[in-house]
Amino acid sequence: MKTPNYTTLTLGALSLAFSLPLLAATSDNANSGVGINLTGINYWSSQWTTLNVMKHASNGSGQLWATSNAHTWEYNTGHQALLDLDEQGWPRSLPSDSPDAPFHYVTTIIYHDNPHHPVGEFVILYEGEGELYYSGPELISSEPGRDVVRMSENSFFHLQIHATDPNNTGNHIRNIRIIAPGGSCSNAATDYAANAADCVNPEQFVAFEQSYQERIFHPLFLDDMRQFRTLRFMQLLSTIDNPIQHWAQRNHYDYASWALNGGSPYEVAIAMSNKLGAEPWYTLPVRVDDEYIRQFAQLLKTQSEGNSSIYVEFGNELWNNAWPYIFDGLYLEEQGKTLWPDTSYHDIEYRMNYYGLRSAQMCDIIKTEFAEDAGRIQCVMGGQTGVPWISEQALNCPIHAAGVGQRCADNMDVLAVGSYFAGYFADQKYLPILRDWASDGAEGLNNLFEEMDSGILHGLTYNPDEPPWWQAPEQGALAQARDNIQGNLALAQQDGLMLAAYEGGQHLTYAGDIRDGRDTISEALFLSANRDPRMAAAFTNHLNDWQASGAGLYVVFESIGRWDSWGAFPLKEYQTQPREQAHKYDAVLSFIEQTPCWWTGCEQNIQSGNIESVPAGEGSPQAAMLNLSSSALFNSNGVGLSWQFNDVAEIPVKFQVYRDAQLIWHTTANSYEDHWLPLNQAYQYQVRAIHSETGTVIAEASLNTKAGDSEPPTAPAQFSVQSDGAYGATLQWQPSADNQGIRFYKIIRNGQPYTLSDTAHFDDPWPPKGEVSYQVIAIDLAGNQSDASPVGTLLIH
Repeated sequence: MKTPNYTTLTLGALSLAFSLPLLAATSDNANSGVGINLTGINYWSSQWTTLNVMKHASNGSGQLWATSNAHTWEYNTGHQALLDLDEQGWPRSLPSDSPDAPFHYVTTIIYHDNPHHPVGEFVILYEGEGELYYSGPELISSEPGRDVVRMSENSFFHLQIHATDPNNTGNHIRNIRIIAPGGSCSNAATDYAANAADCVNPEQFVAFEQSYQERIFHPLFLDDMRQFRTLRFMQLLSTIDNPIQHWAQRNHYDYASWALNGGSPYEVAIAMSNKLGAEPWYTLPVRVDDEYIRQFAQLLKTQSEGNSSIYVEFGNELWNNAWPYIFDGLYLEEQGKTLWPDTSYHDIEYRMNYYGLRSAQMCDIIKTEFAEDAGRIQCVMGGQTGVPWISEQALNCPIHAAGVGQRCADNMDVLAVGSYFAGYFADQKYLPILRDWASDGAEGLNNLFEEMDSGILHGLTYNPDEPPWWQAPEQGALAQARDNIQGNLALAQQDGLMLAAYEGGQHLTYAGDIRDGRDTISEALFLSANRDPRMAAAFTNHLNDWQASGAGLYVVFESIGRWDSWGAFPLKEYQTQPREQAHKYDAVLSFIEQTPCWWTGCEQNIQSGNIESVPAGEGSPQAAMLNLSSSALFNSNGVGLSWQFNDVAEIPVKFQVYRDAQLIWHTTANSYEDHWLPLNQAYQYQVRAIHSETGTVIAEASLNTKAGDSEPPTAPAQFSVQSDGAYGATLQWQPSADNQGIRFYKIIRNGQPYTLSDTAHFDDPWPPKGEVSYQVIAIDLAGNQSDASPVGTLLIH
């Protein structure tokens, strides 16, 4: 472990960031037929999702902070219930250093067990007073509100708060942002430069410290995802066994981390889709109530840009009895039995019937909220690829339909299945054969690919006493997947639904099981096969089979992540892996580039948020006025906007809010609050009134303002320096004026910062001999500094 580094924090953060308008995402995905499932945000992920990596943080157990004991060195004492946290999750206080205290400081993990983290200098920005500790990285520099640490290869990063609000003024450490190394040479969302030397014109380099608020996501991540039509957020949202029931329980965008129990906020997924101009695919937790679904729909309608399709799905793989999927399945079974108490069915029938019903109800609520835009919503019913009866139970929902005369399929737009190949390799019956293949080196790997392409195992293991569905496929894994596609397509077409793949790709995994030599098979065969160029050919053949069948959208599983005993599902193993070394990733992108989307109406026009206005008299309604005003939000370093719109023609209107030419919000309200902005810089805001049906701009207004308390105090006046009648000096001045109040005065002696004073008076009992000069600077509650007072001098004998 490296030597711990400490820094003492003393002022409000003086952020150096400035607004950077970004170009709209490229339309490389406009006519793609393939989407992707995104891995979640966490401290071990090799995917560089966010620029502010504090959003990756957790204590390893799904909570933000570990409560750590300084005397026993226990990492997590489990006393989270004793933490005094503010609304964003920052500790407002900590226990004393007494040996009897259950814990003394808090710890969170930024990077751990992660050999593919970014390397270089991370900038830490914060507000408040206290003491931070960085374990792992090297502290390079420290000043109030800003530290710089250096991460080397194969290191780790633990952030600890050892003290907060030491003066008991309420100024606790908060709003910590940890900004990744690097920057960009242009305002393109996918532009990345390690440093200014990477730019043709080094003066164009803008560090992420200055752009992270607008960019949000790492350009390398966006660049890898830009050709995918659809982004499925099941893992990002932690859908599986998610206990959330009510909208108030959901995680919020401004919380300290996006990597905690309950999943990342929906706003993260919405922003990601907006950045890439991609179709989003949302999977809702199965325990949520109707009001949750309604609030979700309202948020989605307000913040989603463009006019692309939006896929919504209730839960994920509710038929799956594996851990942890089974917990959602059992919940649905109990709900079904409660809803239909006087019936007698198998548990799986209750489960799938209730799933079908709840999916239909979800769809009705969301489409009702979208009203005139309901056509954008694509309601998804999830099925089981190899067992059509499962899908039929959800689509037909016979238990429910018997009472109301309406099938659940009537509300759906899409039947989605997991189109995987080679999943049967994990069956126990093939273990001896695969164990032999694993010991045969290259020849064993040849056998694996021959099985996928044409079939070997059927001839080696055929047993006439076993049913056909238990036998290995005669022609191999890809042929089996091709047959499954056809069977599910016929089922979807019966109800006029698109057949989509909610997940798909290779499925070589023992899911963490390492018994009886499975770990050797996993390493020598399964992982090796995924690193073999022949896997690219397998993916290409499978995607061609899907496209040729007449099925629709295919969403591959999954984006970027480490491979291990649980499998090798990610297309890339780490963010900076070159395309030519990531064979599956290359195959999928090559398919996208060579195969435009193939189903009716799939071509898209990707729109940016900048809608051109229509002049009055050329198709717009009669003249309207929009009056815009702003106010400073002192508690959140923000800007409050409010506007009045004279709705002269009672037009259906929504409003778009821009900051420095970047669309940041949609709303139907007449106000918006923009929080946590850098202080002491000018922002241009524009609000547009948009006709909800035609998309034309009816009225707009702009203003320039600054955020929070960006106004410095007045300079100390009537400053005097006199002898105290003994050896020292007495300083006096007229108190400075400020819009919030003065925190303290900084005393400058002989041109160097000397000390602080809480009042407009200071006694210096032991100045150095000779002529001594003094000045005073006022500092307000936000950390703004006044101009210095005039210089006062005194001769000390």
